[in-house]
Amino acid sequence: MVTDSEIREWLSRFLADEIPLDVFETWFVQNTWNIHQHGDSAAQHLTYALELKLAEYSSGHLSEAELRHELRPFARRYSVSIAPIMPSSLYTFSPFWCQSSAILIKSPPVQVRSADIRSSAVLLSQTGSQVGR
Repeated sequence: MVTDSEIREWLSRFLADEIPLDVFETWFVQNTWNIHQHGDSAAQHLTYALELKLAEYSSGHLSEAELRHELRPFARRYSVSIAPIMPSSLYTFSPFWCQSSAILIKSPPVQVRSADIRSSAVLLSQTGSQVGR
């Protein structure tokens, strides 16, 4: 089944004027037809978002220029790399409502190949106590 990366690749080709809209739509429909049965959640969410924008365009609510503008954020790829922590690193966090410190141990490098980045609040937790929001 198609992946979100493949969908973004084809979308990027359309946005870069490498392929016309009808070629993108034909590929998109053929490759995402039953994505709810076989696709991973990232590919499903991306498919549903693109289907909505394409429906707005086909019903006349968006011009092609507006469609391109609306689709551009979906073509972006984000890459996150997490560096290993040095063995002697010391992390201390002491807000007024709690006192805590921890020694961070060395970990192997971790690489995230893709990420769905959205605005959200971040809650940090250390040994079960809330230390930041």
